[in-house]
Amino acid sequence: MTPSWALVTGSSSGIGVCFAWELAQKGYSLVLVARRRERMLELAAQISKKYLVSVEVIACDLSESSAIPLIVAELNNKKIEIEVLVNNAGYGKLESFLTSDKAINTNMIDLNIKALTDLTHALAKPMVQNKKGFILMVASVGAFQPDPYFAVYGATKAYVLSFGEALYHELKPYGVTVSTFAPGPTATEFLDTANVPKSPLTLKFLVPANTVAAIGLKGLFKKQRLIVPGFSNKIMVFLVQLLPRAIVLAMAALTAKMMMGKNNT
Repeated sequence: MTPSWALVTGSSSGIGVCFAWELAQKGYSLVLVARRRERMLELAAQISKKYLVSVEVIACDLSESSAIPLIVAELNNKKIEIEVLVNNAGYGKLESFLTSDKAINTNMIDLNIKALTDLTHALAKPMVQNKKGFILMVASVGAFQPDPYFAVYGATKAYVLSFGEALYHELKPYGVTVSTFAPGPTATEFLDTANVPKSPLTLKFLVPANTVAAIGLKGLFKKQRLIVPGFSNKIMVFLVQLLPRAIVLAMAALTAKMMMGKNNT
């Protein structure tokens, strides 16, 4: 029997690891993609031992132009057809745009937008030909509003939201489901990478990564267009679309400054 394969980007930590475990539990063989090879090899050994599925590891930096051709070549060489694509890789920085590092901003755009777009373009075509497939776009609740002090990250996630919803419509007639997933604060390494202080305010709203991943995949396989986990996140998304943009902007800026512990603009 030919195994069904799922590919998860950003699968060396956080929600990506949890996506991998959830998919293996459902019987999918896995292709893990991230920069940290050793972490993925350890994860691959644990998963294949527990669930008896095949696990392949592709270590690469998705922000580099060579990454997507490398992934496609590896899949072709091993005759692996991806049925489930989880576009999870991404990162952000909590900081003033004017003091931010230009190279980091460019890298963030390359990873959060360009790599996601190019990998989806490469893997969606075979799905359409096979008339089946699932693609999960991991955006953020921050995608629904302007994000002062998270300006570049928020803008990249707004792209993911718009892109994912558009593809939901385009690919649905071909039997391919595209779901956009917009989680809120999650207990992962993202906070450290993003320079978000672990204050009582921040920690209060963190949701375990395994819970978030399970909700995302449940929504994907139920063929939902948009998945927003948690009642408070759903309320927030509803309000930011209802309230005047100026009020939403002010609230977002205030929240960011509270996280940074600053009162200045």
